[in-house]
Amino acid sequence: MEEVEALATSVAIISTSMLASGTTQQLRDQYGGYFHIRANTNINTASIAAANSSMDTYLSAVRSTFVSEGREVHNLTTGANGQIKFSIRQSEMTFGGVMMRMEKLKAEGVVVAYTVNGATLEEVFLRVCGGEK
Repeated sequence: MEEVEALATSVAIISTSMLASGTTQQLRDQYGGYFHIRANTNINTASIAAANSSMDTYLSAVRSTFVSEGREVHNLTTGANGQIKFSIRQSEMTFGGVMMRMEKLKAEGVVVAYTVNGATLEEVFLRVCGGEK
């Protein structure tokens, strides 16, 4: 899928019939599904107990910032060195909405840096082919 992403301008997903076609961006928009967010906190890992307590505070801040009006935070996990990972359905929030909320968390000192990625073509392929069954 990385080659398709790098080289193709138009893509067709075919099984026994044409399942989907369009530009890579059109397919991501139509079949994508989630924005994937990774954020780094300013957690001090000197004390494991303090780090766990701090991470609970950061996770609560993420939930309260994103969860409202029926929205959910999916796959909320923590990683090494204070990293938080989670996903938001694209049907529940726009890219701009995600960015505004992440900037709010950054201004509040909850996160120090973050990345927001849209759907990959691999995710699109799996959703299209999964829907055929």
